[in-house]
Amino acid sequence: MSFINQVEAIIQHNEQLDKSDRLDLNQLLKKLVVEGECTFKNVVPHQTKPVSPLQYGRNVIFQSELYEVVVISMPALIETPIHDHGESDCCAYVVSGLVENRCFSLSESAKPLLRATQYYHSGEYFYESSNQIHSMKNPTGKSFTSLHLYSPPIKNNTIYKTVMNHKSQYLK
Repeated sequence: MSFINQVEAIIQHNEQLDKSDRLDLNQLLKKLVVEGECTFKNVVPHQTKPVSPLQYGRNVIFQSELYEVVVISMPALIETPIHDHGESDCCAYVVSGLVENRCFSLSESAKPLLRATQYYHSGEYFYESSNQIHSMKNPTGKSFTSLHLYSPPIKNNTIYKTVMNHKSQYLK
């Protein structure tokens, strides 16, 4: 069974359970990683190249009413725009490389203020709640690949306008 078929089967099984019996987002992603054989070899065929305006690859490999699964491929020294996930929670797994996750809050004038920076290596998981504002950065000279599980699928998210430095400008 292909990686995508395994992802579909695991999620569809979880969706068929009574709400009280469903796995939470963290448990479901861990099940996808282990039972879905989420290895670099199995995920790399689902990486995509950056498509403007994004500077990184973002490929939705599964979507239902409850869940969305995305493969993110981040080239060296690239950062996502500062954003939130709307009403969606997110759990992510680092398939390969190093992810710098930068967490923000909004100032009184609604400008993002950096509050924390966390680093996640290959094989590690991280969680972003629906109210979290963040960006992901690749601080290394090699690309990273990550698998993201959102619930519900992302909609009504916000990308925050800001100039981070002379190399990067993020626009809404």
